[in-house]
Amino acid sequence: MSALDTDIVAYPIQFILALLFTILCAIPISALLERVARQEDLQVKKPKGFPDEVWKTLMQTPGKEGGRWIGHFERLLFFVALTAGEVSLILAWAAFKVASKWDAWKNVYLVPDHLPRVDDAEWFLARTRWGSKTYQRVLIGTAANITAALLGLALFKALIYFVPCR
Repeated sequence: MSALDTDIVAYPIQFILALLFTILCAIPISALLERVARQEDLQVKKPKGFPDEVWKTLMQTPGKEGGRWIGHFERLLFFVALTAGEVSLILAWAAFKVASKWDAWKNVYLVPDHLPRVDDAEWFLARTRWGSKTYQRVLIGTAANITAALLGLALFKALIYFVPCR
């Protein structure tokens, strides 16, 4: 059993407070991701000839609700892994995430190269921006979750040091 494992058992109140902090980091992370989604330079214009209703549906943030749940799980996994000193869990999650997203990325980037009655250049630009926007959201969300977990770990250690009651 590592020193951090012992700390979790010895200081459950501090652990729970740090865990709650990590969970509450969802609020600023969500705000950050919403701001990223609204960036002017990543707005995707509807190509000429593309049906309006289909475009509105297509441009809704893909996987937003599922991504939010994955983010909660990811943040908790990172916090627990760091607190337990098991960084390999984070690496395993990253590998799993890359593998599971691979097909999803193909669906974003490999939509048809040409659509009847749609300008090819505008369609290419829209696909590229749409893919960039989605990819950016995933990377920023993952980085924010790692940061939240590290801050939670730092808080846990600080609480043990400054409030050593058991």
